[in-house]
Amino acid sequence: MAANHIPLSATLEANPVPLAGTTTFSVTVTVDENTSDGYHTFRELYQHRYALFAVLCRHFNGWKSWHHATGEMPMYPNHFIAGIETPTGTVRYHVAAEWWNAFQCATLGEAPPWDGTSGQGLQRLGTL
Repeated sequence: MAANHIPLSATLEANPVPLAGTTTFSVTVTVDENTSDGYHTFRELYQHRYALFAVLCRHFNGWKSWHHATGEMPMYPNHFIAGIETPTGTVRYHVAAEWWNAFQCATLGEAPPWDGTSGQGLQRLGTL
């Protein structure tokens, strides 16, 4: 098994038999860009995400910006914000700076204001 491999089927179960005293479990797991599900690393999955979203931005009048609507830089160092408008709202991602030129879409001084959504991206992409 690879050093950074975390099996998706792994579980940690406490002994169901009552024990005298207290049992404490301490598990340390390091998750980084090389962590894998056995097929892909997080880095590979993010590279796919960036490439696919670059295509969507090019074909659906997307935008990119180095700044949030408030003028602040993105929360992740060396990232910009890219987004598209869908019939049900904006889909936006923080994208690694090395992908800037791959996003052939409008460059904005500031990204449109965030609409407060979290986790609706897949549903919104489905409306395109």
